[in-house]
Amino acid sequence: YLTVSRLVPYKRVDLIVEAFSRFGGGRRLVVIGDGPELARGRAKAARNVTILGDQPFDVVRHYMRRAKAFVFAAEEDFGIAPVEAQACGTPGVALGRGGATETVADGRTGVLYGEPGPVALEGAGAGHGRQRLRGRLGGGIEQLFHRLTSLVTAWEDRLLPQPGI
Repeated sequence: YLTVSRLVPYKRVDLIVEAFSRFGGGRRLVVIGDGPELARGRAKAARNVTILGDQPFDVVRHYMRRAKAFVFAAEEDFGIAPVEAQACGTPGVALGRGGATETVADGRTGVLYGEPGPVALEGAGAGHGRQRLRGRLGGGIEQLFHRLTSLVTAWEDRLLPQPGI
């Protein structure tokens, strides 16, 4: 499992770390990010939680491509990290508030959970195997990729100036 975030209070990475620390050693979490909550996160982390701090893009992409799921606990207007993870073929487990409700298709490209906290995370599927989670989601990630591609193309066609104009 993976989360990538600026480590600040409103991102709620501490809740993700706490949840995985409760899950035990069979469920590993990697946290990539830096910020004022870094030391606090490391202090809360159990042995199955690895906090890497800030990492270059190649390292982030490596982990995004291999994670069982991307875990997201923030309530944001958009939140690009879950979209990036899904573009890598990794399903999302996200708080069902804010922009995640528009970018994570519950039951197709990921799972949305209702309340921030460790118990809700486990109930949403964090801690389940990648194949089991993906089995619940079907082909939704590929459908999302095609939908995003068509939306970007439509946006470019409408808003970008045409050559020679």
